[in-house]
Amino acid sequence: MSETTEETTIPTNEELMEALTDVKDPELDMSIVELGLVYDLAYDDGEVIVCLLYTSPSPRDGLLSRMPSSA
Repeated sequence: MSETTEETTIPTNEELMEALTDVKDPELDMSIVELGLVYDLAYDDGEVIVCLLYTSPSPRDGLLSRMPSSA
């Protein structure tokens, strides 16, 4: 159950995960929760911070592989 303060109701991690079930991975068209991509959640002053696992290689990885090595 949510914790209530004078200003706002702080959602539980379970409530946040339930809300995230509607968020779909654009490549797989499946819930990010169902896919197990959410590995951490935090609630901070009205903002929700969601830490996700990537489903594809980072664009940075591709850039690094194409950069010339220094001689």
